[in-house]
Amino acid sequence: MTSIVPYVAAGLASPWLRQQRQRLHRLGHALRRQPATVEVYLAVDDPYSYLLAQALPRLQARFAVQWRVRTVLNREAQHYPEPEAWYANACVDAQHLARLYGLQWPKDLPQWSSARLESYTRDLLLAEQQPDAVARVADLYRRAWGGAGLTRAWQQQDWRAWLAANELRRARLKHYASAMLYYAGEWYWGLDRLDHLERRLQSERRALTLDGVQFDRTWQSFCQLPAPETAPEATELEVFFSIRSPYSHLGLQRAMQLAEHYHLPLRLRPVLPMLMRGLPVPPTKKWYIFHDTKREADKLGIPYGKVADPLGAGVERCYQLFAWAQAQGQGLAYLHSVSLGVNSQGLDAANDRHLRQMVERAGLSWAHAQSLLGQQDWRAWAQDNLDALREAGLWGVPSFRYGDLCFWGQDRLGLLEQALRRRWHLTAPADAP
Repeated sequence: MTSIVPYVAAGLASPWLRQQRQRLHRLGHALRRQPATVEVYLAVDDPYSYLLAQALPRLQARFAVQWRVRTVLNREAQHYPEPEAWYANACVDAQHLARLYGLQWPKDLPQWSSARLESYTRDLLLAEQQPDAVARVADLYRRAWGGAGLTRAWQQQDWRAWLAANELRRARLKHYASAMLYYAGEWYWGLDRLDHLERRLQSERRALTLDGVQFDRTWQSFCQLPAPETAPEATELEVFFSIRSPYSHLGLQRAMQLAEHYHLPLRLRPVLPMLMRGLPVPPTKKWYIFHDTKREADKLGIPYGKVADPLGAGVERCYQLFAWAQAQGQGLAYLHSVSLGVNSQGLDAANDRHLRQMVERAGLSWAHAQSLLGQQDWRAWAQDNLDALREAGLWGVPSFRYGDLCFWGQDRLGLLEQALRRRWHLTAPADAP
């Protein structure tokens, strides 16, 4: 059964199947004579929702679809196992995005007391029901995040029922987060996935303007501008990575590209996957990440989809050999080989034949590797890496650190590149702000 799973995963992730699902949804809407509608799930205290609310009026002016805002609030612990760390990083991250796209960001973050959160959630629920909901929502977020006082716009007692109905619909559509857009069977997260939605609406001839894709500044010019022959600094680019994380797979490929382009030394810092650290990854979250990674991988030209999940023994065996591979000067080649194997070639790291293929592809001796399997000294450096990740103010993988520059997520490598170019005075006028 295990050998079949990667092929099933590859089939489920195929662009052809995604296109067929999109066609079925369009057909269903046409048969029911339903208008094309993008549902936007926003939480008033979510930094990414704040940015998305600002972008909505611009999107509304560009595409001939209806925009249906749905207020949500509750973050389930199983989906947000470290909520305080998530929020702290999200605020820093959203500030970077606000600068990139010329959006507002508060000088001082609002304090979300229970009274303030409840008041603005009720206001958002009322705003979503108005004909000019998009404009009202954008204005409400400006007030909420700009420090405006509390209001009492909705006094009715049924606001919690309305909120629960929105959250139930989101769950039925198989999602859990805020700052999410749902359109005809597919989910898009915040500003980072608007480029996929833009292209889809343009392909369906719903664009009202000819301005192309606008929300692609995090990746479009990545490693496209001239670089110096040697890096102005000898600082290492640290890559916090999990062999089981699909986004880590993308992040490793892009970090290698960044390091090669700017001649940066790489320091790979693997950590244990969340599940092996006792943190939950519910099926809804797992499947969204799987499909989203495939969508991003196709966009970036990175192989992904034929996945052999290395959870458990596979992860342990991979990590048992990493320090040895590093000592041979092949740490990057080894981790790259394993990442490609488990994420795009269906190679099972718990299988000797498959692991041997990944080891030897990195230029290492399988006979020597076999003698190292079963050792447990890797647990100490994996914990050290996790501690360093947390000390940097980061909480998930992949994360990247270059001196005092810290970013979480493979989506942010473009911002890291722009920060480096500004620091090194390489930024051309055409660079993103």
